[in-house]
Amino acid sequence: PHNVTAIRVLRISSLLGIYRALGILFPDPAQAFRWVRRQNSRPPFSGCTALDYMIGGGLGSMIEVRRLLDAELV
Repeated sequence: PHNVTAIRVLRISSLLGIYRALGILFPDPAQAFRWVRRQNSRPPFSGCTALDYMIGGGLGSMIEVRRLLDAELV
């Protein structure tokens, strides 16, 4: 149970971080929505959408997307 809770916290933290970064990078929510659903040739997406990348790669991919977006904020 403890491990499941830690994973859940990481997943929630990653999603909130992604949401926050997208809100800063794209003040228009429609732009943020499009970014998540737009095909992206930039690594690590390899032509898929950020959403598909995160769904397919699970928690590790979510953390990677959060780090990528956080780096854009600096």
